[in-house]
Amino acid sequence: MAIPVGYDTGLADLERSVAAGTLPAVAPTPGSMRAIDIRPDYVRARCAFPLDLSRLSAVIDCSSGMAGIFLRDVLSGTRLRSTFLFEEPDGTSPIMP
Repeated sequence: MAIPVGYDTGLADLERSVAAGTLPAVAPTPGSMRAIDIRPDYVRARCAFPLDLSRLSAVIDCSSGMAGIFLRDVLSGTRLRSTFLFEEPDGTSPIMP
C-alpha cells in the first residue's frame, strides 16, 4: 500500500536517512511484480465522456513514445481527423533519458 509522504508523515526523517546513508540496502521482505494490461479500462474510462471533435484536424507526434500505444483507441469515436507521426514506441523518444 502506498501512502503520501510529506513533512508531517516522515519526509524529514527520510531526508536525514538519505543524507546519512543509513537507509536499508534491501527491503525487509521481497516484493513481487505482475503485469496488468490497463489499456481496456483506460480506454473505457475515457470513452465514458464522449467528445465530438469533428470540427478539428490534428497532426499528432507521438515521439516514438508511449502515446502511440493509446492515442488511436482513446480518440476513437471523437471523429477527429488526425494524422499520426512516430506512433511506434522504439526507445528513441526525445523525452526518454
